[in-house]
Amino acid sequence: MATWETIKKKLNPAFSYVIFEKDGLNEKNAWIGLYASLGALKLPILDVLTFEDTGRGKMLLVAMFEAGRADMIMEEIICARLPRDMVSYVYGASVQDRRREAD
Repeated sequence: MATWETIKKKLNPAFSYVIFEKDGLNEKNAWIGLYASLGALKLPILDVLTFEDTGRGKMLLVAMFEAGRADMIMEEIICARLPRDMVSYVYGASVQDRRREAD
């Protein structure tokens, strides 16, 4: 079973991630609409991981982006017209984190 805590351990905090979550398990075509929306983004996706949280009955898709792009990523995602039954949130390095590293 994948929980948010186990998923976070697999993510590199030096990158930014958008996590998409929707109800259901083992749905064969669950991410088709999302893949089409992600393909239209202007930002390159570096990697995509999928998980199932059987305890909560949720499917998760994790898209990895370059660090410090959280603002742009969320703007693009809002414009991408995601399915209504999907929740998304950002995790990982932010612009402020990158500035601190440079100091």
